[in-house]
Amino acid sequence: MRKSRLSAFTLVELMITIAIISILAVVAMRLADDQTPAVDRERSIRLANRVESDLMTTYTNMYLGRGIFTENGIIFPDIVHLSMASTGVANTYLSLSGEVISSGALLSYPFFDGDTKYLIAGLTLCDSGGLNSVSFTGGMIVLGKWYANYQNSAGNPLNQSIFQMTTVYRTVTRYIVFDRRVGMTEVQNKPYCQ
Repeated sequence: MRKSRLSAFTLVELMITIAIISILAVVAMRLADDQTPAVDRERSIRLANRVESDLMTTYTNMYLGRGIFTENGIIFPDIVHLSMASTGVANTYLSLSGEVISSGALLSYPFFDGDTKYLIAGLTLCDSGGLNSVSFTGGMIVLGKWYANYQNSAGNPLNQSIFQMTTVYRTVTRYIVFDRRVGMTEVQNKPYCQ
């Protein structure tokens, strides 16, 4: 009888072990819940930085007349249509005569790791004071060597100074503000355009 007692857990020992494991599980779940807002903020910043990077790279290449590497080789476009929609960001490279040289997606949905909670929510245009805003769910920023403009889906140009792109991850929203007068971008927590 003594041998079986020494070689097995008693009921009390087993209950203590289960209680310790349960307490550790509860603590781990609380730590995971506390991290969710931080992870959401990090992922919203990740998308906003990626859209900002695509915009600034395209703008800088056009402004400097730098060649752009595509699957067709290095090209020197005169105009770039930067299309933004909830499904992603794409470029269409054109010659001065309007002939399409190349095109391609810069960022496609789902944007990162198959996660479907990322969203490019829209594009807002406003003047330098943040007023007189016009919002669109998608559209095209037209970048040329000497200008930047916006065309709505009907192709009508809108000559506003500030482009504000809205990106969302779950409930966290970021705003990418592009000032076409000076070619500067900034990621913000609050909207610039009113």
